[in-house]
Amino acid sequence: MRTTELNFGAENEKVIIVKILIHYMTTKKVLLVGNQQLRKKALDISEFNIEFKRIAEDLKDTLTQLQKTKKIGKALAAPQIGYLKKVIYLQMPERTFLMVNPKIVWKSKELFELWDSCFSFDVAFFVKIKRHKKIRVKYQDELGIQKVEVFEDNLSELFQHEIDHLQGIIATDYLTDVKQIIMREEWGKISRFEYRIANINDIEKMKKIIFIHGKNKWNHLPKSEVSNHLEAIKEGKTQALVATDNGEIIGFITFLIGNIFPKYDEEVHGYIAEAVICDNYKEQGIGTKLLKSVKDKILEKGINHIFILRHEENIVSAKMMEKSGFNVLETFYDPTRRTFGSKRTTVCQFVREPLQ
Repeated sequence: MRTTELNFGAENEKVIIVKILIHYMTTKKVLLVGNQQLRKKALDISEFNIEFKRIAEDLKDTLTQLQKTKKIGKALAAPQIGYLKKVIYLQMPERTFLMVNPKIVWKSKELFELWDSCFSFDVAFFVKIKRHKKIRVKYQDELGIQKVEVFEDNLSELFQHEIDHLQGIIATDYLTDVKQIIMREEWGKISRFEYRIANINDIEKMKKIIFIHGKNKWNHLPKSEVSNHLEAIKEGKTQALVATDNGEIIGFITFLIGNIFPKYDEEVHGYIAEAVICDNYKEQGIGTKLLKSVKDKILEKGINHIFILRHEENIVSAKMMEKSGFNVLETFYDPTRRTFGSKRTTVCQFVREPLQ
């Protein structure tokens, strides 16, 4: 992002200074595989000066534009846009930061396999490779302050990929078999997502996800109430199913079992409470899969009735619930929880069919 100041001189014997701030994106072209510049080793940043700021701004602007056009990607390394400097920029909804002069000082022995792509592939294909499950990285932030941080799973893989760029290494260098290459269109058909029960180590990540990706005009998300609801995973009062991609949580649904809605059912029943999918994973069937899986887990416990609430006018949720066998039970005026549109809550119910 650049800022330009224009000064105009005297007019009618009075000096008028007009400052016009012009903000414009400074996107750079990403170097593609085959460009020998990508094979050169980057140099350390020794001064956090105007040149460094220009690199940082170009990384931010270019990655922002790439994420909009490619609908994928979380980070970018300076050599990919023509700067042979050790700078990496990460941009995710829950975290955004610059990593300067990074060095991996420890790697776990445990490895994991994944499909990896790159903006320098034009995200046209993916390669299946192995990465260390956990790494410790020493780096400087954009102010030059030294930091040491441990990354695991998805972020571990991400920073191994980006730090490789600083060494002139590309993901294809790890290929051992040409069969480990797949085009993006085919990659999109692979069922690479995994589903599991949430544990206490997931709670903080789940809070970040719901407060970033769950906010919309349909949802009622009072921070303390939702936080307490997720904290109750520790005691088993709240249960949840999470969806993961390469070990990273990308969505979840929470549920309770008890006498939550005695107005509708005096017996023990299930209640599906919170549901959220990270923005860049929406419209891939993950929400539908989570809802069906949670419903099945509740039914496995011998529960016959399951309830779920939504905004009356939330058509997307309505279709997904109907597809999963939920029927509308009641709709009522609920201005405290529903501040948009009709301000009405719809109660939906799933009823297990009796055995013949």
